This record gives sequence, structure tokens and C-alpha cells, in this order.
Amino acid sequence: MRRLTLWRAALERWDAWNFAATSERKMLSTVSRSALGYGVVGWLSSELQMSLSDLEQCFQKELRALDMRWHTSLGSAISDFYRLISRHQVLAHAAGCSTSDEDWLPGPNVHLPAAATDVYLQRRFHWSEGQLSA
Repeated sequence: MRRLTLWRAALERWDAWNFAATSERKMLSTVSRSALGYGVVGWLSSELQMSLSDLEQCFQKELRALDMRWHTSLGSAISDFYRLISRHQVLAHAAGCSTSDEDWLPGPNVHLPAAATDVYLQRRFHWSEGQLSA
């Protein structure tokens, strides 16, 4: 029970932090990782059952919201896109894990949602799939 409480706290902190979304000085230009990933994956794999198709739908919804949001600069829009991709990494990894898995840390593989592979998005947010391969 205590473990679930700690994992829930990690999830809440990770959600609130959102890859430093509230910091104007923290701009992302690549996929970012989090030290909270283990706890977040622990919580999600034990308490939340989400399929990859559910994640794809959520990502598409968030991508549409990103598209409709006003950005102060191109750099801000690009940073928000990478923030969205970075969040998706942990969620997609958790969707593929179970409570019996030994390693909950997201690895170097990049889980790219189908909606993010659009050529228009690659040009708009200045990235390529080669850049995302870590």
C-alpha cells in the first residue's frame, strides 16, 4: 500500500511538472526524460489500464489542442510539441508494462504515435524521425 502511495505521489508530481511547462526558460528541442519515470510507470501499470489505441486517441486530441493554442514564438510551439512527445514516451511504455515486469524504466526507444509521423508536422515542428531515435 505504501508503494502505491509513493507511486501516486510521483505521478502527481510528474503531471504537475509536465517537463517544466511553466518555466519560460525551459524550452525542449528533443525528447526529454524524467527521473520520476519509474514511479509513474509503476502507478500506471498497476492502477490504470490503457491500450496503445487509447493513447493514440489521447495524443491526437492533445495534438489538436496544441495546434489551437497561441504560442509566443516558433520555439515555444516546438517545445510544446517535444513536451507532448516526451509525455507520450512514459505513457506508451507503461501501456506495454505489467506489474510483473522487472524493468519499468523507459528505455532509449522512442514511441512515436502515428499522428506525429505526418510530414507536415515534421516540417512545422522542425524534426525528423532520425532526430527522435536515441
